[in-house]
Formats: sequence, C-alpha cells, structure tokens
Amino acid sequence: MPRAIELDREYGPKGLVVILVEVQGTPAEELPAFLLRNFGDTRTRVAPGGAVPIAASGNGIPRSALIGVDGTLLIEGYTGAIGQKIDRLIAAEVAKVQRGWGNDPEVRRARALLYGKGALVEASRLAAALLAKDPQHQEAGAVAAEVRREYAARRRAVQALCDGGHYLRAKTDLEALARGVEGDAEWQAEVAELAAVFAGEEVKAELALDRRFAALLKLLEDKKARGVDLRMVRALAKHKEGTRVGARILALADSLEAGAARR
Repeated sequence: MPRAIELDREYGPKGLVVILVEVQGTPAEELPAFLLRNFGDTRTRVAPGGAVPIAASGNGIPRSALIGVDGTLLIEGYTGAIGQKIDRLIAAEVAKVQRGWGNDPEVRRARALLYGKGALVEASRLAAALLAKDPQHQEAGAVAAEVRREYAARRRAVQALCDGGHYLRAKTDLEALARGVEGDAEWQAEVAELAAVFAGEEVKAELALDRRFAALLKLLEDKKARGVDLRMVRALAKHKEGTRVGARILALADSLEAGAARR
C-alpha cells in the first residue's frame, strides 16, 4: 500500500489512477480515517471490496494489477514479485498519455491532445480530417468515438462530483473541460449550462464550505489525524445539515470516531 500511494503522488497528475481495494474486512466507513491516520496527505481512492481483474489465489496479499491506457490488463499478481515490473509499465503507459499511441502519427497526435492535454475539440478535428481523407480509416474512427466518450464522461464526472459534495474539484474539472471544448458551439453551450449552476447562491455556499473543509483536511493530513479534536470536524458541519459538503464532513467525523473506537 505505501508504494501504491507513492505512485499515486508521483504519477497521478500525469494520468495514473490508483484504486486501493480493501479485502480484509475493515468496515467501509472506517477507510477514510485509516488513510488519514497512516498516510496523511493522500487522495488515493479506496474501495471497500468489489470486482477486480485479479484471479483468486492462495498466494496472499498484497496483490496488484495494472490496466493500460487502452483498457488492456497488462500485469497482475503478488505485489512483491511484480512490483518493479509494474513501476516500469506505469512509466511507459504514462508516456503514452503524453505522446499518444497508434500506427498513424496523426492518430498519436490526436490521442496526445485528448488524453494528455484535454483538448477535445483539437483531437476531434484531427480525427475528422483523417476521416475526410479516408472514411474507412479505422484508427481515426476509433479516436472520434473516444473523443465523444471522453466528453460525455467528463460532463458526468462533474455532475457526480457535485452530487458527492466535491464542489472545488468539480469547478476545477469543469473549467478544464470548458477550455477543452473551445471552438465547438454545441459543446460550449452544454458546458456553459453546467457552469451556470455554480453561479447560484446554494452552490456558492457549498463552495465556501468546501474551501473550509479543504483547509481542515490539510490540518488533519499534516497531523495524520492524531491529536486533532474531533469537535473541530463536527463544528464545521454544524448547522450545515442538508448540504452535500456537510454530509462529507459528518461522514469523516463518523469515520474518525469509529476507527478510534476500534483501536
């Protein structure tokens, strides 16, 4: 786990997504507190079990798997045996995000724009130009479809972040999406409609609370949640019932208290 978190810190900004899957029976509500106490400043995703692309094995844990940029399962197995290989494969896959992949150089360029820079419209135009020359260009057709899926996924992600009370992250991602769709009138109109929500008083209040929560999280992370009066967490959520950020704060307080009770 420590190495996975290190990799997340190193390669997360470059495109790597790390998901820790809990399989030893720790209650789901205690996982956020566990990460804070043991690893401090981490935003690594953690899931309370679930389907993973790893076959059942008697070799024990930890076990790891790496899925490449094109959705291919590249490697899986006992972490102690494949750790160095995973490190090398991650570096190679992250490089693909930056330079693109495919047989056609223009396809590689389009994918680098799409995944490396979030330039959806530029990538779409490159794919369209290739298809105009050759309507049967399979790689270009694949990229065109990827652009549409990526746009839809990023819009859904912004909405999901709002629904979960992560308004600061949602606003940042929405601003990046707006830059990526510049030049496409239809997409710009759809993104502008989504952005208009952030001008409302209710969402402004959520954003303000999320900023205060982010500052508190930084304090918790610096202390690894030790010696922090949990009343600080509860106090921040006081009178914020019904807000999505408030629900996140209360969930964290519950997690810290539940974890402390088990120790």
